[in-house]
Amino acid sequence: MKKINFVASCEVCGEVAMYSSRISPDGFIHSIKDGGLIIYQKHYYCSPCLEKLSNDLHYRVKKKW
Repeated sequence: MKKINFVASCEVCGEVAMYSSRISPDGFIHSIKDGGLIIYQKHYYCSPCLEKLSNDLHYRVKKKW
């Protein structure tokens, strides 16, 4: 997760986004392989949506292990 310094909207609620992440709204990391290079998709979130997404991902991983 990186804090962004430009204006973007949250992909979940539409508010002003503050962070970029490789985790998509459905909780997975999507990428495109271009030869030997892997290009990750960036997704933008506000603080509350990113926290909820992180908690949901942590719960899903914890439940599997």
